[in-house]
Amino acid sequence: MDHIATMRRTYELISAGDIDGFGDLLADDFVEHQETPGLPPTKAGVLDLFRGFRAAFPDLHMDAVDVLASGDRTVARVAVSGTQTGDFMGIPASGRHAEVDLIDIMRFDD
Repeated sequence: MDHIATMRRTYELISAGDIDGFGDLLADDFVEHQETPGLPPTKAGVLDLFRGFRAAFPDLHMDAVDVLASGDRTVARVAVSGTQTGDFMGIPASGRHAEVDLIDIMRFDD
């Protein structure tokens, strides 16, 4: 299994708005280690999170700038951008464009 290609694919699917396709790549027992208020740290919770992101930021784009793999772990530096045209987690739509960088670490079962 090419973990780098799979990790890049996750961001392509999210950027395309294919949250179900993204979910197909996640294990049923997926655990999200970053707390999100009001959402469980499960596969269902992370899918709800990204559905919310896509609703609030319909032009959401995630670009895996750097991806490194070692064994069952893969790390990505991701450039994220989008324009908030909808409410998100109690924050009213601002119409503003935002850009952030993030680091994701994923563990894969072979």
